[in-house]
Amino acid sequence: MNEQHASLIRKFYSAFADHDAEGMIACYHKDVAFTDPCIGTLRGTEAGNMWRMLVERGGDDLIIIFSNVKADDRKGSAYWEAIYNFSSTNRKVHNKIMARFEFRDGLIEKHTDDFDFWKWSGMALGIPGLLLGWTGFFRSKFQSRAREMLTRYTQKAKQKR
Repeated sequence: MNEQHASLIRKFYSAFADHDAEGMIACYHKDVAFTDPCIGTLRGTEAGNMWRMLVERGGDDLIIIFSNVKADDRKGSAYWEAIYNFSSTNRKVHNKIMARFEFRDGLIEKHTDDFDFWKWSGMALGIPGLLLGWTGFFRSKFQSRAREMLTRYTQKAKQKR
């Protein structure tokens, strides 16, 4: 076990649990690649902006629980759960995620979250997610919509600065 890398993963999820997107982003390498079933792959500042958006939209009802943190000199993993109301539908979601990490220069360079998109889409979107969430077409359309939301969020954030 590489305690420095394991500590970095714990720091990342502790910041998430505290709704501290900047603390999460500080754990990422500037060239980070983040991938999950809802948004696909994001790189660098896009990944950081996604966490800012999710923390902001998650509000006070966002609960993060993590466990089973493991890390060696190159790779790491953790199990985590997110409990929140999905902002578009206000439906309750309890997502169970397996995360994998790769490290460079003492930071997270690659972060991949794996979860059952069909199950998630059923919780988040209701009947449409249950009926169509298993299809590649639905997932692709959802990823496009999520990226559009991230682009709009990023543009608004730039205007505030």
